[in-house]
Amino acid sequence: MASSADKMLNSLPGNISTRIMKKLDLIALEPFRYIESFVGDYYKIRIGEYRLLCDIDAEKRVISVQIFDKRERIY
Repeated sequence: MASSADKMLNSLPGNISTRIMKKLDLIALEPFRYIESFVGDYYKIRIGEYRLLCDIDAEKRVISVQIFDKRERIY
Protein backbone atom coordinates (compact mmCIF):
# COMPACT_ATOMS: atom_id res chain seq x y z
CA MET A 1 0.00 0.00 0.00
CA ALA A 2 1.33 3.44 -0.89
CA SER A 3 2.32 5.49 2.15
CA SER A 4 -0.43 8.07 1.51
CA ALA A 5 -3.06 5.31 1.40
CA ASP A 6 -1.60 3.72 4.53
CA LYS A 7 -1.79 7.04 6.40
CA MET A 8 -5.41 7.50 5.40
CA LEU A 9 -6.28 3.96 6.46
CA ASN A 10 -4.80 4.60 9.90
CA SER A 11 -6.85 7.80 10.26
CA LEU A 12 -10.21 6.09 9.64
CA PRO A 13 -12.52 4.83 12.39
CA GLY A 14 -11.71 1.25 13.42
CA ASN A 15 -14.80 -0.36 11.89
CA ILE A 16 -14.10 1.15 8.45
CA SER A 17 -10.40 0.32 8.42
CA THR A 18 -11.23 -3.24 9.54
CA ARG A 19 -13.74 -3.57 6.70
CA ILE A 20 -11.16 -2.36 4.18
CA MET A 21 -8.52 -4.78 5.48
CA LYS A 22 -10.97 -7.71 5.32
CA LYS A 23 -11.78 -6.85 1.71
CA LEU A 24 -8.07 -6.67 0.86
CA ASP A 25 -7.65 -10.15 2.36
CA LEU A 26 -10.45 -11.44 0.10
CA ILE A 27 -8.84 -9.76 -2.90
CA ALA A 28 -5.59 -11.56 -2.15
CA LEU A 29 -7.45 -14.85 -2.62
CA GLU A 30 -9.56 -13.90 -5.67
CA PRO A 31 -8.27 -10.61 -7.11
CA PHE A 32 -10.33 -10.29 -10.26
CA ARG A 33 -13.59 -11.09 -8.54
CA TYR A 34 -13.52 -7.76 -6.71
CA ILE A 35 -11.46 -5.48 -8.97
CA GLU A 36 -12.92 -3.47 -11.84
CA SER A 37 -11.12 -1.62 -14.63
CA PHE A 38 -10.98 2.13 -14.07
CA VAL A 39 -8.84 4.54 -16.12
CA GLY A 40 -5.59 3.77 -17.91
CA ASP A 41 -3.65 1.18 -15.95
CA TYR A 42 -5.67 1.74 -12.78
CA TYR A 43 -8.31 -0.48 -11.28
CA LYS A 44 -10.93 0.26 -8.64
CA ILE A 45 -12.18 -1.67 -5.68
CA ARG A 46 -15.54 -0.84 -4.11
CA ILE A 47 -15.89 -1.10 -0.35
CA GLY A 48 -19.13 0.50 0.77
CA GLU A 49 -18.87 4.23 0.20
CA TYR A 50 -15.09 4.01 -0.30
CA ARG A 51 -13.16 3.41 -3.51
CA LEU A 52 -9.60 2.14 -3.67
CA LEU A 53 -7.56 2.85 -6.78
CA CYS A 54 -4.77 0.41 -7.47
CA ASP A 55 -2.44 -0.86 -10.12
CA ILE A 56 -1.59 -4.48 -10.83
CA ASP A 57 1.74 -6.08 -11.63
CA ALA A 58 0.58 -9.42 -13.03
CA GLU A 59 4.12 -10.78 -13.41
CA LYS A 60 4.92 -10.22 -9.74
CA ARG A 61 1.33 -10.94 -8.69
CA VAL A 62 1.17 -7.66 -6.77
CA ILE A 63 -1.75 -5.29 -6.33
CA SER A 64 -0.65 -1.85 -5.11
CA VAL A 65 -3.26 0.39 -3.51
CA GLN A 66 -2.33 3.91 -4.55
CA ILE A 67 -5.14 5.95 -3.06
CA PHE A 68 -8.54 5.55 -1.54
CA ASP A 69 -11.25 7.89 -0.44
CA LYS A 70 -15.00 8.27 -0.33
CA ARG A 71 -16.68 7.67 -3.66
CA GLU A 72 -17.67 11.29 -4.24
CA ARG A 73 -14.06 12.46 -3.82
CA ILE A 74 -12.52 9.81 -6.08
CA TYR A 75 -14.67 10.54 -9.13
